[in-house]
Amino acid sequence: MLARWGTIVRCGIDVGAFAMVGAGAVVTKSVPPFHLAKGLPTEAIGKVCACGQSHWPLGIPLSDLIRDCCRENMSAETFAIAERTLDRLRGGQTTAA
Repeated sequence: MLARWGTIVRCGIDVGAFAMVGAGAVVTKSVPPFHLAKGLPTEAIGKVCACGQSHWPLGIPLSDLIRDCCRENMSAETFAIAERTLDRLRGGQTTAA
């Protein structure tokens, strides 16, 4: 998770792996993995790739969430974690918008 300055996450709320939350946001409900959220209260507004360099609309398929930029901008260990996380999401659950 990447949360910017002044972000408040309420107790018991999950922010998924590789998700990003905007500055000053108040997170009152869970943010799914690979999602970009902002606002008061926070709402998912799009999806982000694993390294956070690319952003897309909510409808993008899971297969597009790890890009060439991720391989270039992440350590091999973090890239492997991102791939495992994406494999787990593909395996049984879908990311709801």
